[in-house]
Amino acid sequence: MLAQISLTPTEGKKIIGIATARLPEVQNAWQNGTITIHPSSSTWFLFEELTGFPPSKERVWVCGVITSNGACVENNITFHSEKKEDSEIKQHPSPTGFRHSWVLKKGEVIYDYPLGDIISEMGQGDLYIKGVNAVDHEKNVGVLAGHPVEGGTFGFVLEKAKENNFSMVYPAGLEKLVPQPVHQVSKFAKRNEYSYSMGISCCLVATDQGKTITELEAFKIISGVNAYCISSGGFEEARGAVTLVLEGTEEQVKTAVETAEKVKGAQLPGITTPGCVNCMAKENKLCFHPVKGKPWYREIKNK
Repeated sequence: MLAQISLTPTEGKKIIGIATARLPEVQNAWQNGTITIHPSSSTWFLFEELTGFPPSKERVWVCGVITSNGACVENNITFHSEKKEDSEIKQHPSPTGFRHSWVLKKGEVIYDYPLGDIISEMGQGDLYIKGVNAVDHEKNVGVLAGHPVEGGTFGFVLEKAKENNFSMVYPAGLEKLVPQPVHQVSKFAKRNEYSYSMGISCCLVATDQGKTITELEAFKIISGVNAYCISSGGFEEARGAVTLVLEGTEEQVKTAVETAEKVKGAQLPGITTPGCVNCMAKENKLCFHPVKGKPWYREIKNK
């Protein structure tokens, strides 16, 4: 049996969140160990699926975005309804001091936990779950890093995952699909060698270490169907959408379609990007505040 569906990027993220929460290793870590989730639009619905409630609106929920002006890698991006003064922004010079992770420890939610302390306590059976910026056809992933420390929090966690033997999981919507191998293109993402950068300059940390869950894997987990992406893109609210064909038994396809119908209209919170008074990126001269009527880039190196 075949069925055709279309999902916006946000609806795809919700499908992926539902499926990721059902993974045996995720359920085991949720009940018996530690799951550390990097806050992002790709992990929002996973947190909600596991806990039964959304992440706290008193906390940062996304720590790096691509805006129409370029890359913004800041720890002060907030919900639309919130306003924070620049003087309240606290930055951490080292990835170990990152305090915005959502930590789920044996079913208990913990906030404001320094990343270095979390990771030092994690081991076999525990999970680190991170949204990504790029996924290639081999399911290898890449993460943009704008932190002054090369590799940022993701580079730090990758290194510690090998040492401490905990696992990595990457919810990655097909909107993040890139046409070239991430390991190949990452060689050109030399942030300190760019002549110009729209927004903050970023390197790309590429890895094949961990499990990647796109909409294709998600539908397999949820219902057992095989999913095939036959189209990408859309109009208005469907910009970035994917159109999929689902193939399986009548029961499998029915389950997949019912799940797809349930996520239709899914929404994420809006964001307000920070000002630049105490911005770490501005202080390190890697970014600047856009000036009306002028291009949103800064010169990184004179050539």
